[in-house]
Amino acid sequence: MIETDFILPISLMMVQGLLGAIDTLYYHEYRYRLPAYSTEARSELRLHGWRDLIYGVLFIALPRFQWTGMWSWLLALLIFAEVAITLADFVIERDVRRPWGGLASGELCMHAIMAVLYGSFIISLAPHWLAWTQEQIGLSPHPVPVPQELLWMMTLMGTGVTIAGIRDLLLSTSWLSVSHRQWLALPWSNSPNPPKVGPY
Repeated sequence: MIETDFILPISLMMVQGLLGAIDTLYYHEYRYRLPAYSTEARSELRLHGWRDLIYGVLFIALPRFQWTGMWSWLLALLIFAEVAITLADFVIERDVRRPWGGLASGELCMHAIMAVLYGSFIISLAPHWLAWTQEQIGLSPHPVPVPQELLWMMTLMGTGVTIAGIRDLLLSTSWLSVSHRQWLALPWSNSPNPPKVGPY
């Protein structure tokens, strides 16, 4: 059955998640310290937050269940929304980071690699998705279970990216108090001059 090949899209999604974690921790957090400058980076943080929540759902639920019937169309909607958010982020982050020296070249390369990986994930998922559209609506376990080690890795990443998404969405709001904003930005602190990262 086609589900015996489901390990491929899950593996691609896991690699995508690992690269996304590196991109977030190194560039968004360490190099640019976006949470500490949430006012300047509000639009970018909002996009990151919504995208992270989508990834959280995919990382936790996709390795566990077949999304059949109408659920398959919800899955397609989530994937389409992630692509749309990422395209918008490509445009917005360029403007947000311009005062800080622009996007680092390494981050641009990382984004290119992740775009190729995500396209490969979608292509490998497509046969399963097409089969799911022909079945009755439901969320049922995969006929061939995903290995436990991979399942727990995806769960860990899904939990982490969901927490990161909630944090970014909170920081992107205008009603958050200064003290709460500073607490959420930990371990980074704000300074009068955002970091000049430069194009490297």
